[in-house]
Amino acid sequence: NNNLLFRHAFAKKGRTISVNLTAGFNHKDGYSYLHSITDNYKFIVISDTVNQYTDQLVNGFNYGANLSYTEPIGKKGQLQFSYSPSVTKNKSDQEVFEYDASSGKYSMLDTSYSNKFDNTITTHTVNTSYRVGDRDNMFNVGLSYKYTELGSKQVYPAIGSVNVNFNNVLPNLMWRKKISTKSSINVMYRANTNTPSISQLQNVYNNSNPLQQSVGNPDLKQQVTNMLSTRYSYTNSQKSTSFFANLFLQQADNYITTATYKPAADSLLSNGKILRQGAQLSRPVNMDGY
Repeated sequence: NNNLLFRHAFAKKGRTISVNLTAGFNHKDGYSYLHSITDNYKFIVISDTVNQYTDQLVNGFNYGANLSYTEPIGKKGQLQFSYSPSVTKNKSDQEVFEYDASSGKYSMLDTSYSNKFDNTITTHTVNTSYRVGDRDNMFNVGLSYKYTELGSKQVYPAIGSVNVNFNNVLPNLMWRKKISTKSSINVMYRANTNTPSISQLQNVYNNSNPLQQSVGNPDLKQQVTNMLSTRYSYTNSQKSTSFFANLFLQQADNYITTATYKPAADSLLSNGKILRQGAQLSRPVNMDGY
């Protein structure tokens, strides 16, 4: 990861400009062997044997910038404008090979668990905020517009793509009040977004535990969260006593969570494999009401 920051203060107090550049690169490769024997007891005993080798490679990079400008308003006020673009790109390549007893090698490619997936997230955020007050009494209110472009492309074993755009208006507010020399109250409200990760979007099955398999969901939507926190504090330094009261509220649209499915009978999965009765399949989904 790299970070470059430039800040400049003008002759007028409170007038500043800053430019922040960031860049990062990640590389992850690994392999695993899985040998599993599962006996299913119903009318007869059905044995499922898995003997496979998995080779996985994940490459990614990200870069972004933040341009910020502040302008004083009156004696205790300040207006701020900022613009933040960013790009995050990840490539995942997973190949699974079954064991070939005739050659004694893991040489048979299993396309049902193999996958090649590209994911690109581009964001543009414009923010404006106004702050007034001092250290003891301060009020800040702001509004951000965030545009997110999510492009996902699967190139193996089947070709498919997901291209969605998100437009969000995200308000924020902070108020701090010194009630007395011993007590104060703080209130903060913020809205933010959570874009699905590549592992959540990748439509590939994971059978590392054959009885508890998982799969991604390329149709996941972006999560939007609203958070409100309040804090009251009282401190008496002469008596070495203190009292704190906190209240946190959180609400989310399209909340990203995990759904678990239990088949009532042996079921055929979309990759052609059978999920036995008694096993489980988990998958990330969006839910409202959180």
